[in-house]
Amino acid sequence: MSRHGKIQTTYTKSGLRRYYIEIWQDELKKYQVIRGDSKYVVEQKARAKMAQWDEMWERKKVAEQAG
Repeated sequence: MSRHGKIQTTYTKSGLRRYYIEIWQDELKKYQVIRGDSKYVVEQKARAKMAQWDEMWERKKVAEQAG
């Protein structure tokens, strides 16, 4: 099952706000940092990636059980 950290806020040297969130999928040994200018977009990208990883894990489990 994928998991995520808290969304974090950083600022560029010119003062622009940026967001990032760390996500993991332990069984697949996947890790990624999603970054962007919009908190909403960063959250949506993280959710989409975690759903993709969880689906990959489910397919892998089914394949291992069948094989």
